[in-house]
Amino acid sequence: MKKILFDLSSCQPAGKTKFHGGGVYGYIVFKALAEKYPHDVIAYYDDSRFLPEDILSLVREKNITVRLAKDKTIPELYEHSEFERLYTPLWRDEYGSFARAGVPITVTEHGLRNLEMNTDVYEPMFAKGFSEYIKALLKQTFMRRMARKGHLRKYGVEINYPGIRIVTVSEHSKASICRYYPSVDPDSIKVLYSPNTSEPVSDDNDPADGKYYLVVSANRWLKNPYRTIRALDGLFTSHPHIDGKVILLGLGEDSRLLSRVRNRDRFITKGYVDRDELERLFKGAYALLYPSLNEGFGYPPIEAMKYGVPVIASSFSSISEICGDAPLYVNPYSEDEIATRVLQLEDRHIFESRREASLERYRLIEERQRRDLDTLVDYIMS
Repeated sequence: MKKILFDLSSCQPAGKTKFHGGGVYGYIVFKALAEKYPHDVIAYYDDSRFLPEDILSLVREKNITVRLAKDKTIPELYEHSEFERLYTPLWRDEYGSFARAGVPITVTEHGLRNLEMNTDVYEPMFAKGFSEYIKALLKQTFMRRMARKGHLRKYGVEINYPGIRIVTVSEHSKASICRYYPSVDPDSIKVLYSPNTSEPVSDDNDPADGKYYLVVSANRWLKNPYRTIRALDGLFTSHPHIDGKVILLGLGEDSRLLSRVRNRDRFITKGYVDRDELERLFKGAYALLYPSLNEGFGYPPIEAMKYGVPVIASSFSSISEICGDAPLYVNPYSEDEIATRVLQLEDRHIFESRREASLERYRLIEERQRRDLDTLVDYIMS
């Protein structure tokens, strides 16, 4: 079997964040690939950047061949015939030269949010610093159109080369690729759901006390937290008998998103939380609010559903495909509709029916995730 280079460097930290969605996906795929085909995989990474210990341990245990970024670039490794094929969980511009040279590349495309969802009227509120704020304002006008056209030209050229095989994580993402790049053959795109990324909290780990609504990634405009905060704040004002607090993950105490909140004592901010705490927060939540503006797959609803937590979710992009009929769906641009769905969950019959639907949907998706991960590993090596 021909050697395949797995570009783990694309999974490593971008900026200060140790983990990012595409990177976690890549780590899971790498572990499955290394377990099944340890002698056919070359692990390529940057040893000056963070790499999870379980990945390093697996590399040592399986005696997997390692190539370091400080010694040779990927093109140099290819020139020296150290591998015949490349797999990457995230596309990077430098792969373009491989594509043009006809090198077989398998790439996972997680979604085209740069094309589907360029910006939002509230995006400037999430800017860090003055220059970011100005850039976000400009994106509302001509920069958005320029960026979109540039992305279409640049990325569209690469994915049309015959050596590239595209894996994507939902039927929605596949249709989006075909919509924006009509010359791509739909039959050449393989849909395999993103693998399960979390382990359930054991029963002896008590969830957080009290009733609370959970909002994750509240520091990202794409997840639509500002409208969610406004909807809940308005509901608490008009219906003060509704008890419970709101836990906002990713926000600091001084976030400008909370500057006009009237019921400030009902909102708890938390910055970065580790995986164990996140799982406990999912488990203990009364409901997850996830009116995201765009998702290629969308992990948080499924992660909450495994504990039977009701979900209020956007009906946009891939979310309804992945979540089925388990959530209460909303138009994410309507604060009134978000508030209405929260009010619906005060009805005990509706609440219990959503709990049961969440558990059932999770079981179905988790089974497909296991099956699709096995298929992906074999597909990469085929």
